[in-house]
Amino acid sequence: MTAEITVMNRLGVALAADSAVTIGNAQKVYSTADKLFSLSSSAPVGVMVWGSASFLDRPWETVVKEARARLGATRFLYLREYGDFFLRVLGEAGPLFPVDSERRVAERLIRTLFLTTRDEFSRAVDVEVETKGGLSEAEVRQVFAKVVEARLAAVVAKPQIAGIAAAQLKAAQDLAKTLIEPILNQVFDKVPSTDATRLALQACASEMLVRQYGGPYLAGVVIAGFGDDEFTPSVISYELEERYGGVTRLFSTRRVDVVSSDSAINAFAQREAVAAFLEGIDPSLLEAMSSSVKELFTGAVDAIIRHVSISHPEYSKSLDSTVRPGLLQLQASMLAGWTDMRKVSWGPILDMVKVLPKDELAAVAEALVNLTKFRRRVTPVSESVGGPIDVALITKGDGFVWIKRKHYFPADLNPRAISRIRAEASNE
Repeated sequence: MTAEITVMNRLGVALAADSAVTIGNAQKVYSTADKLFSLSSSAPVGVMVWGSASFLDRPWETVVKEARARLGATRFLYLREYGDFFLRVLGEAGPLFPVDSERRVAERLIRTLFLTTRDEFSRAVDVEVETKGGLSEAEVRQVFAKVVEARLAAVVAKPQIAGIAAAQLKAAQDLAKTLIEPILNQVFDKVPSTDATRLALQACASEMLVRQYGGPYLAGVVIAGFGDDEFTPSVISYELEERYGGVTRLFSTRRVDVVSSDSAINAFAQREAVAAFLEGIDPSLLEAMSSSVKELFTGAVDAIIRHVSISHPEYSKSLDSTVRPGLLQLQASMLAGWTDMRKVSWGPILDMVKVLPKDELAAVAEALVNLTKFRRRVTPVSESVGGPIDVALITKGDGFVWIKRKHYFPADLNPRAISRIRAEASNE
């Protein structure tokens, strides 16, 4: 995973990213990945990437630098136009993304979907066996059918990928049918199933490819800076996963600016440590507390009404219509109070960010990435955030400026490479 931060006020926007990359099922972590780049050789625009290390089998570094080369000296009036341009690059067929790469990626997505479904089926069978002491083959088929039905319902509940025309959709689904059958046979070779269940599995795969149903190749792209007609910075972030049918599987788009708020701090990928620092409470703890409070209020009302209904059935109905709404209102008031307390925690920080000079913006961004890095280091989890932290600052006047930038090679042994990098940086 990754920790990435943007810190903005009206002067500019600071970007910081760690360098850790997790490889393969072994969860091997290396600390040399580049995730922060300039997007233009002349305009004040930068880009960060997180999640999957590649797009259609091309490393993000290759994709970003090819986009920068294509952009050349072209400048846009608004930051969103740089985002649109980058998405167009991701959607173009050609030497950068050969058509065959879509097929390979689709096969991986389908295989992953089927493998996770098989694992879920195995867990469901274990639960049934533990409960009943054993299962017949017919009962195993029933368990499998229920798991597949639930998975299909989850897939079709997601919105369809925007931009897929009817003809593209039909072509994509036809291609999916040729890919699905051999993978299905391989993954579920020894699982007893009916024809209806196999058809449901095929529908799962073909629908997944054209819907906002994310898998292990989910990635994020963060574009930050200024358009030529913009005098305060903004950040646009995209969540996407590969491409299919000639259309990038874009899941969400979010824009943040400082036009009205004067300052903003945004965390991407692993946000927990930053959220806990800003809001005074870990998000998972807050979620658990909120759920517990809702269960407590609901359970208390149900218990009271159930107890009263034994001796006073009519009175219990009155309680249900009078007491329950009041307690639910009290619950909502309590949760709203918690939200206000969180604002008290992060409000003063954002007030200070409003007036920070440029160098301090960069220092705050770096410190917040370091916070996540430190938390991963001292807790019993994979150190998926680590390595050197790259930091850049983007202002309207000075453009994209590196504050900290790592190299994967010794600078003193590679003077030519350093000269070339400095020449490139002077053009950025």
